[in-house]
Amino acid sequence: MARIIGGLTTSHIPSIGNAVPREAQLVNDPYWKPFFAGYPPAREWVQKVKPDVAIVIYNDHGLNFFLNNMPTFSIGAAAEYRNADEGWGIPTIPPFKGDPDLSWHILDDGFDDVPGDVGGPRLHGAHVIVLAK
Repeated sequence: MARIIGGLTTSHIPSIGNAVPREAQLVNDPYWKPFFAGYPPAREWVQKVKPDVAIVIYNDHGLNFFLNNMPTFSIGAAAEYRNADEGWGIPTIPPFKGDPDLSWHILDDGFDDVPGDVGGPRLHGAHVIVLAK
């Protein structure tokens, strides 16, 4: 039986995609300091609990879906997820390993499947399930 151990969230504004790769330079900037102050406790918690699976909820931003084919909700069922630059010049990160078996178990309730595009922190080898809106 699965056990939900917690949840993490972050602000969502376009400039974050450009700021995160520059965290070392921006961590003490007055504008960014409160934002980056939340990450160390979150990273420590993830290291401590070492989740097996992370369910990542994110906005697709039109990378896999376009306005003429935008689902209300979807679940990725890929073996691997890659991020892409949305035009901000952000660096891409290594792919995340998916968990197709768990994804398809969740999909049994009738959700649409999506080829994933994910960006975000490394989760200590946890497999990723992508929920996109």
